[in-house]
Formats: sequence, structure tokens, C-alpha cells
Amino acid sequence: DECIGIASGRHYSNKRALILIQYTGFLDSLNAIRAVAVEYKQPICMMIGLLGHEPERPPTQSGRYGVRIIEPICDAMGIPHHLISQDSDVAKIKPAIDKAYADSFPVAMLIGRRPEVS
Repeated sequence: DECIGIASGRHYSNKRALILIQYTGFLDSLNAIRAVAVEYKQPICMMIGLLGHEPERPPTQSGRYGVRIIEPICDAMGIPHHLISQDSDVAKIKPAIDKAYADSFPVAMLIGRRPEVS
């Protein structure tokens, strides 16, 4: 929860913040995210690690329940989200953060695993 308040405080000080958090921490912080990020329309930018994400599956089809529910929760809360699992996905990060600050609304980058090259 503390990182949400800190990121919001930085925004009020005309500074940007990027929260690095595992999906379990995101789930733990839902009330703070709901109140501060969504209801108060703060540009809370989160990189959410999908620990245990299977690269051959979309997160919503993960065998891990916690990974499987992240996108539906973001959808229910109206939080835009982007899966970052390939090198080419890195280009989505800066525009997503810039849009969050321009719109004063949260965004989530879901950090998955790259497929292993054999």
C-alpha cells in the first residue's frame, strides 16, 4: 500500500514514479489502488511481475490462479494494461506511462516471461 501513496505524493510534487511490484503485492494493494489510483484519478504506473507466467499461454489462461486474475481485475477497475513479454513489447512502456500522466489515470504493465530460445 505504501508505494501507492508515495507515487501519488510524487505526482503532487510534479515528479514521476514507476512502481515495481509482483502480482501478489498488487493483489494485496487493491484497496489503495482502487481509492488513490482509480477514484482519485492518479497516474499510478505499475510494472507488475507475473511470477510463474507460462510464456506459451496468455496470462488469463495461466495455471497460476494469481496470474490468471490480474487482467480481469484491471479490466473491472478500468485500468489499462499491457503485456510485456517480448523484446518488441518494451516499446509500449514509455507511451503507456506518458498517457497515464496525460490522462491522470493508472496503468499496468504486466511483466511476463520471454519464451526460452532453444
